[in-house]
Amino acid sequence: MELFRRLRAKIICHLALLVVVGLLGGCQGVFENKKPLPCPVVTIVDQARSFSEKIGKGDKDDQIKGEIVDIKGTCVYPSGKVEIDLSLAISFKIVRNKFDRKLRVKFGYFVAIPKFHPEPAGKRVFLVTVDFDKGEQDRRVVEEISVRIPISKGSSAYEYPIFIGYDLGPEQVNAGRHKN
Repeated sequence: MELFRRLRAKIICHLALLVVVGLLGGCQGVFENKKPLPCPVVTIVDQARSFSEKIGKGDKDDQIKGEIVDIKGTCVYPSGKVEIDLSLAISFKIVRNKFDRKLRVKFGYFVAIPKFHPEPAGKRVFLVTVDFDKGEQDRRVVEEISVRIPISKGSSAYEYPIFIGYDLGPEQVNAGRHKN
C-alpha cells in the first residue's frame, strides 16, 4: 500500500510538472519581449500648414484659405527591417469667402523626407482638386497616400522624419511671413 501511495504521488507530481511546462510553453508568445517596430515621426511644417490665395479678377475675386487640420497614419515593415510602408490620411479644410457660384480649387501639398534630399524621393508633391457647389462655403478633404521608405540595415524609423505641408509659391510664403 505504501508503494502504491508513493507511486501515485510521483505520477501526480510528474503530471503537475508536465501541465506547468505545457502552460508555460503555450504562453511563450505572451512572455516574449517583442516591442512593435516604430513608425517615422510625421510633422506638419508650421510655415506650410496653411495658405491663402485669391482666385478670379476684379469683383469676382474669391479668397481661398486652406489648412492642414490632421494627419493619421500607420506603418508596417513588409520585408523585415529594411523598408517601411507608411499609410497616411491627411485632412484638409478649404474655405472660400464667396459662395454664389461653383468653383474648382487646385492645390498641392508635399511629403518630404530630408534623409533622401536631393533625390526625388526626398520630396514628392501631390495635387488635389476640390469642387465647390454653389452655396458651399467650406469643404473638408481627406487624402490617403502610401509611401514606401527604404531604410538602412541597423537604422531606426526615427532617423527618417517626414514633413508635410502645402506646396506654396514664393508669394504665398512671403505673405505668410508678413502675417506673423
